[in-house]
Amino acid sequence: PGAVEEIYLDSDLAAVLIRGGWDADHKVWSTEYGQLRLRWSVGDLTYELMGIDQEQLIEIATSTLE
Repeated sequence: PGAVEEIYLDSDLAAVLIRGGWDADHKVWSTEYGQLRLRWSVGDLTYELMGIDQEQLIEIATSTLE
């Protein structure tokens, strides 16, 4: 997959999964860093989680919907 992927936390709530980070030495975005960010919005609030385990990020995000 590319650096940005749209996923769904439930049937109605989309989130964005962002892979990688900025490589300052080469001035490019690199997906080789292994870092993940998960962003989603509920109402007027936007949430962002950072980590290295995609399943764990999704699990934490979906727990906020309960």
